[in-house]
Amino acid sequence: CFRENRGAKNRNKAGKGPKKLIPGEHSCIVYEKLQIMSDGGGYYAPPFKVGWLATLITNVLPRFGHSNDISLLASSNEDLQKDYTLGVLMFASIILIVCGLWAIVLIVLKCLGYRVGCAAGIPPIKPEEPHLHRNHALYKGIDAIPTRGSSSIVTGMTGFTGTVVTGMTDTPSMVAAYRDQEEWHDELVAVEGRNRRIKMAFLTFATVVVSFGVLLIVFSVVPVNRGMNSVYAGNEDLSSMIEKTTQEIGTFLDFSAQALPKTDQLLLDIVQFCPSSSGNSNIGKSVVALGSSLNAVTPIDDEITNLQFGLGEMRGTMATIDRTIEAFGWWVWVTSALLVLKVILAVVFIVGVSMAWRDRSDRTFTCAQSYVVLPIFSVFVMASVVCASLFSVLAVMDADFCTGTEYVPSPDVTVVNLLNRNEELKNGGLLYSTISYYAQGCAIRSPITFLDNFHGEVTDAIYSTQNFIDVVESSITSNIEQTCQKSEDAITQMVNAAKDAKGSLESLDWSINTIFSMMDCENVHPTYSQVVHEDICTAGMNGLGLGMLLFTFAALSGMAMISLRKAWYKVEEFPDNLAFK
Repeated sequence: CFRENRGAKNRNKAGKGPKKLIPGEHSCIVYEKLQIMSDGGGYYAPPFKVGWLATLITNVLPRFGHSNDISLLASSNEDLQKDYTLGVLMFASIILIVCGLWAIVLIVLKCLGYRVGCAAGIPPIKPEEPHLHRNHALYKGIDAIPTRGSSSIVTGMTGFTGTVVTGMTDTPSMVAAYRDQEEWHDELVAVEGRNRRIKMAFLTFATVVVSFGVLLIVFSVVPVNRGMNSVYAGNEDLSSMIEKTTQEIGTFLDFSAQALPKTDQLLLDIVQFCPSSSGNSNIGKSVVALGSSLNAVTPIDDEITNLQFGLGEMRGTMATIDRTIEAFGWWVWVTSALLVLKVILAVVFIVGVSMAWRDRSDRTFTCAQSYVVLPIFSVFVMASVVCASLFSVLAVMDADFCTGTEYVPSPDVTVVNLLNRNEELKNGGLLYSTISYYAQGCAIRSPITFLDNFHGEVTDAIYSTQNFIDVVESSITSNIEQTCQKSEDAITQMVNAAKDAKGSLESLDWSINTIFSMMDCENVHPTYSQVVHEDICTAGMNGLGLGMLLFTFAALSGMAMISLRKAWYKVEEFPDNLAFK
């Protein structure tokens, strides 16, 4: 693998020098920009471009000094595994820590009660209206006011209307009374204005919860579930291909067990068939060619058995993935129900706050919101916080898988790196090379090259055997008897043995071609590409990434709604606040 020297690359674009390559520290693949051609069959692996969301999550979200290389999970070194795991969990724990501390603060403020006012969720209260002493002139009315000096009509905040005489001895106390009324009015306006602002903020956050709840179902839960179902279907297809290939390998072994003993016996017989023939005669040439081709056929039972075993292990892994998907099939219904119920409760709050704003709410509905709806909503908000953390873990891991390395951003690189990190799998031989072959778009050496070589040997043996049969059958029997010193019965028996061996070789050739067809890149790689590129790194990545963001904002908005829970109360008269203690 090589890394691109970016400076050299830029110089090359500017026409100042050739593009240089330097060795890279990661195991990766050199991709063409547009397409990759396989080593046989002319198959072109479709290109894959990493989405912006995966790149953003991998490169921007903090890891607090830990690695973002997901292939470390396949390493046998536990320290490397912990290094990556801590980076993922520490980011996810931020959401839990923030919301947890927020919840603790709300509980403390609730315990403090009236000492912190609205922060404890206490209903808004009108300030106490100032009262005049019963001996005060304003309290006694117009008749009690001396009629001296000029007069004016005074209308106070209490609704009192009377004649105030300037220059009277009670003027200072009257001015103080008016000042108290003015301060009370200003405080009342401030209380009502603050309550309106709280209601507006509450309705804003409630709208966010409702809209994000709908968006989560449409753009996160449904796409992720669809991706999981598609992965399940793709695994089923690949598992079916592997099962058929395994069965065909069994058929190959049966044909091989029949054909190779016949070719070995034919090789022994052909050596003794015509020892005195000249190598220049047709019969002599056919005998030499047949003997040479039969001698070249080398059994591959060990290699093909290892391939069969490796495919069986791969099928077992896919079955495990399918069982895992089936086991968590309930998540989509639970998550959808959580979101729907949370949206319904948020709508109830919107209705309650709107009614309080219009001064149409009653005490029963207000108490139901406080003591029934709010506790249930708080549980759903905490569940949303947990979902946000879980989605963040899955989204970060998916992004790390799909972005590959800095120099070759592709999930195919991650697959190869995961294989390279697993020492047991890497030393396993055919299973490692088979997965690498398909992951790299069939651009490397095929893992069944040994079968291709064996196929060439079998094909040569079939051709030589047929040529021998044609030469013998086209020759005059008496000439062959004279040349090879064999009886007619021996010649006929030799021809029949050659035909029998040829039939077994043709069956073996058919089995090999069937295995080639089943393992052909054009049959396997599109399914791999659909599962990895489309389901995991496109639909799954978008769903998990958006789910992480939407769940986080919805959870924070829900916490804000709980903090502003006084919004569904009307502004109460001062004596009425005792009923809420």
